[in-house]
Amino acid sequence: MTTQATAQAAAHDLVIRGGLVVDGTGAPGRRADVAVRDGKLSEIAAVTGRAKREISAAGLVVAPRLRDRGRLPPGLATDITVFDPDTIADHEPELVHDLPGGGPRLVQRASGIRWSFVNGHAVIEDGRLPEPAGTRGPGRLLRAS
Repeated sequence: MTTQATAQAAAHDLVIRGGLVVDGTGAPGRRADVAVRDGKLSEIAAVTGRAKREISAAGLVVAPRLRDRGRLPPGLATDITVFDPDTIADHEPELVHDLPGGGPRLVQRASGIRWSFVNGHAVIEDGRLPEPAGTRGPGRLLRAS
C-alpha cells in the first residue's frame, strides 16, 4: 500500500517498511525499514521518521539492484528491488522493435517484482511501469566503449 505524507513533516523522501532486507554484505537478511533521502540510502532500521512516500514490504524481500552497487550502506545511491520470493520468476526473452527507427532488442521480463527504484525514483510500482512507454526515467544510457 502506498501512502503520502506532507512534505513539511517528512524526514525522508521514501521509506520501505517491514521487508526482509538483504544488504549485499553476505549477512543473513533481517526485518527492517529502508529510508531514502535525496536519492541516497539514509537509514536501515526501525525508521520512526515520516516520509513523503511510504510503501509496505511486509512478506517481501528488499535487495540491492545492480552489481556495481551491490550493497546497501547509508550514503550510497539507492538502486533497490522489492520482490516476493514466492512468485519471483523470469520469462523467456522476446525480440521487440521499440528502439529509434524500429531497431531490435531483446527484453526479458520478470514476475514477482513489486517495486524497483533507481537513484531513489520508482521505475516499477506495484509490478507495473509507472510512466508511459517512451518517457525518460532516472539514470543514464550506458554504452560499450
